[in-house]
Amino acid sequence: MQKRLLVIVPSIILVLSGFFVVYFSINPEALPFDFVIFQAISQLTNILLAIPLIYGLWLWLDWRKSWWKIVIIFSYPILIESFAIATGWPYSNFVYGEFLGNIKFFGLVPWTVSLSWVPIFFLSFVLGERLGLKGIWVKSILGAVLMTAFDLVLDPGATALGFWIWENGGWYYNVPWMNFFGWMVTSLLAFWGFYLLFPKRKSLDNNIAYWLSLSGIWSLVFWIAIAGWLGYWYLVIGGIVYLGYIRSQLLLIK
Repeated sequence: MQKRLLVIVPSIILVLSGFFVVYFSINPEALPFDFVIFQAISQLTNILLAIPLIYGLWLWLDWRKSWWKIVIIFSYPILIESFAIATGWPYSNFVYGEFLGNIKFFGLVPWTVSLSWVPIFFLSFVLGERLGLKGIWVKSILGAVLMTAFDLVLDPGATALGFWIWENGGWYYNVPWMNFFGWMVTSLLAFWGFYLLFPKRKSLDNNIAYWLSLSGIWSLVFWIAIAGWLGYWYLVIGGIVYLGYIRSQLLLIK
């Protein structure tokens, strides 16, 4: 029951907070406080959402032996997105707006990106592992598909609110198609690298799967809410279908 509540209660809060994120992102002049406080709240939210994942990694991995591998995992999205902004590949040309804060690695990527990207990775990892597939590349391809499906819900809302800004938009809610190609490529490489870094892992029991997945589930709920407040109803439906798939595989919210 406690674990169920830890899914439901924060989800309700995230749905309600999504309204204020949408409203004040579109109307920053209406903020009752300085914009820097809005940025700080955004960064604090990213930290709070990542806590279950960090706890799950603590339970699952031997941090004394694997700390450097964990550093690689959290550094990967920063490095790949810095490369992408500098070169325009593989996501297409874009820059980050100011909503995620002004502290940016290499002056390009907000430090909170890791705390947003890694939960999606581990949610997709757990879902893939539950299917019991064999072979690094098979599991890596599945993980990449799951991550890209998540981004289909996330990216339109983030783009509409100016979290990041594309040089050239696209047919999918003003997001260029190359962005999703980039998610497939970078996610595939991430999963392949992860399976090489951790060839032997502790069993992924229900408790560990819960904690590794919870941050990603919260994130998905938040972006479904953002899509809803923006009126992107097809994305809301797609996100709810994704949540239904998570429920069927992980039994987390029964």
